[in-house]
Amino acid sequence: YGDGRVPLDDLLTVAARRPNVTDALVPHPSTRVATGAQLAIDSLRAALHDRELGIWTLSVDVIHWMHAWMMRHRPTRVLEFGSGVSTLVLADALSKAAPDLARPAIISLEADPRCADDTRQLLGRAGLAQWARVHVVPVGPIEDSADTCYQVRAAGLETQLTAAYDLVLIDGPASSRRMTLPLARALMTRSAVFMLDDALRDAELADLRAWRDQPGVEIDGVVLMGKGLAIGRVDR
Repeated sequence: YGDGRVPLDDLLTVAARRPNVTDALVPHPSTRVATGAQLAIDSLRAALHDRELGIWTLSVDVIHWMHAWMMRHRPTRVLEFGSGVSTLVLADALSKAAPDLARPAIISLEADPRCADDTRQLLGRAGLAQWARVHVVPVGPIEDSADTCYQVRAAGLETQLTAAYDLVLIDGPASSRRMTLPLARALMTRSAVFMLDDALRDAELADLRAWRDQPGVEIDGVVLMGKGLAIGRVDR
């Protein structure tokens, strides 16, 4: 498949053949761990040269793929669940591809205050602080459900997240991402794109299957880079 998208059903079929192996489709860490010094994008290499990539962050190949996608498609409003290196990648791409966009063009919801501070510092050192706003949003239970999700109302963001986002990047929360796309749907434009990181893990494959069963959600497939990056669309 190269950098193309593998159909979800193909991945589910392969995963089903190894039911006793947890995250059987996730590549070994040795195949995806690197440092920012290996990035081909000069600005990102300068900002991340000493940082380990590929375990808790996007891998080098996913960063390259996502940055190129952003440069090509130029979304105007991005909503991100889970901040970090991905926030920097999004901001760097938009600052180059669409420098006249209204700012902040990226809103990032982060459950961990320390991660939020680290992301703000990362953006500041790269001169990209104006492109993204990082909000600390707690994760808690959903009413009448066993699932958890970002508590937007508790964070006082309910009235602020009214813009129409044409790209949603889902890289959190750490507990379960099942309810993240349903939360984002009301804020997305028609035919908006969403991306899900770690898409080759068992939990995320189950999330993709559940999302696909919802009316108006289409899963384009999964790019076999890092721990997998799923691409889909939502028709409101």
